[in-house]
Amino acid sequence: MTLDQETTPGTFETIYVCRNTLSEPVYTIVQHYVGDGSILVFNFDPTGANIVCTDYELANIKNAKCRKAGLRPIKPTFTFKKNIVKVERLLNFGDAERKALYTNSTVFSYPEAAEDIEFEKCFVHIAKNHLVTFGYDDKNYMALSTCLIQIEVFFKENKKIMLDILWGK
Repeated sequence: MTLDQETTPGTFETIYVCRNTLSEPVYTIVQHYVGDGSILVFNFDPTGANIVCTDYELANIKNAKCRKAGLRPIKPTFTFKKNIVKVERLLNFGDAERKALYTNSTVFSYPEAAEDIEFEKCFVHIAKNHLVTFGYDDKNYMALSTCLIQIEVFFKENKKIMLDILWGK
């Protein structure tokens, strides 16, 4: 399911509970903003690299950490049906590759400009041919959760594209 829950039960409170829409890679994100605090729990590729991140900011106390609990590295490609999800390490994905990706036919990109990838520390991109590409910073796995939430919100709002990708059209 894409965005399982997006609620605003009170002033300044938002909850996201996301699971991967695409069959691969598998991830779960729980993010809760309340008042001036927030809680994030993020798990990426639990049967492979098993990246586990927690971030708590409550009463001006912040505790954030990520650990790679799996034995394998993050795979460069995940396949499902007739589609591929490419996963790029930002360290190995330079400015030329970023600009080339963003100048090709695009259905969705977050961030919107290639120049903003360095600030966001991640990216998600869907090309018109439905090639999905994620980019991550292996020194800041937590940033990837922000990009993954954005692609899940996109899928929630664009069901036809989501279904075309899922069915390999």
